[in-house]
Amino acid sequence: MTQRNVDSFYRGLDAFNRRDIEAFLEESHPDCVVYASMAAMLGGESTEYRGHDEYREFFKELEEVFSELRVEITEVREAGERLAAVGTLHARGKESGAEVESPIGYVIEFKDGKASRVDDYFDPEEALAEIG
Repeated sequence: MTQRNVDSFYRGLDAFNRRDIEAFLEESHPDCVVYASMAAMLGGESTEYRGHDEYREFFKELEEVFSELRVEITEVREAGERLAAVGTLHARGKESGAEVESPIGYVIEFKDGKASRVDDYFDPEEALAEIG
């Protein structure tokens, strides 16, 4: 794992937390595949998003449901061209005002210094186990 990948991850996380989708996508490979368990929070099932256009749609859905949404990372582990990151998802429902706080984990694969695959997990231990 190069420092370039770690830096890219943190730039993407910062952009996500600022709700700057275009800056977030700058850290993602154009053909990036995202397997989002977070879609289940919207009443669906885990969903696959392929490429920037599909992820923009998912991000739009998140913005319609949550007035606040941010991820706080507490640990990052590296393994080759992949990393696992775990922390806490903080959100507030737009209509209900209900606050949500949930453990979350990610496994991110990199290609050419950009995220090429992202999997999220509501059990951070699964993310850590995924990279060994």
